Amino acid sequence: MSSFKKIALTGAESFWYIFMNIFMVGFAYLCKVPVKKALVDFGYVAELTGAEGFWYVVMNIFGVGSGYFAKCIIAKGLSEMPPLGQARAELTHSHVMATMPEVPERRAELGGGQ
Repeated sequence: MSSFKKIALTGAESFWYIFMNIFMVGFAYLCKVPVKKALVDFGYVAELTGAEGFWYVVMNIFGVGSGYFAKCIIAKGLSEMPPLGQARAELTHSHVMATMPEVPERRAELGGGQ
């Protein structure tokens, strides 16, 4: 498992996000809203902004529930993931075990065996 943690968009991702918002009339932003709503429901994000909440309602009224249906798909994926804290603890534990091969006694104490 990679210890790489993505914290920002790459240059190409930023370009395409802006492109989709300008030339596709806000398509990327509207796709992001149900994802963020699912993250709110699972407690990973505090709340939607006022604009996101507005567009989520608009998507559900005029899009015949499209925002909700998109959120359901994302929520299903999130429900199959380990809780964020548990995943981080497992990643940290495996990283510690991988970086301490020269100290077998300490590895045994931490549950890494020989």
